Amino acid sequence: MVSVQNIDPITFEILSHRLHEVTKEMGTTLERVGGTVNTTQLRDYMAALYTPTGDILSAGDSMGWHVACAGYAVKHIIRTFEGEVHPDDVFLLNDPYVAAIHQSDVYIVSPIHYDERLVGWSATFVHVMDIGALSPGGNSPGAREIFH
Repeated sequence: MVSVQNIDPITFEILSHRLHEVTKEMGTTLERVGGTVNTTQLRDYMAALYTPTGDILSAGDSMGWHVACAGYAVKHIIRTFEGEVHPDDVFLLNDPYVAAIHQSDVYIVSPIHYDERLVGWSATFVHVMDIGALSPGGNSPGAREIFH
């Protein structure tokens, strides 16, 4: 495995730029397939890549705070499944006690494997307006418990 310390500055910049472009394209795809105004016009989404331990690797043009929140989601998945993560796994999460800001924030997290070895994580988020609250859009200041 190559460490960052062993990469020359030019190669580092090329790889860094490429990872950023990958995450920007992930976001563009979310915009194109998004079925809500929040995604297609308000750009209330996030697309990022994470290291095998859940640290942020690269983020596209997206809602910044969700990049950190998705990192918590990835780390929660790592702890919860303790090495039982497989190449075709996909995790859906909207628990505000784990990572989401409220139930309307839906994260999809997938492991990235190379030669059967976990090498990173891909995570996206969209704000889904029709789930998770007493009132439309997910903002319910009168809610007294998570189930409201």
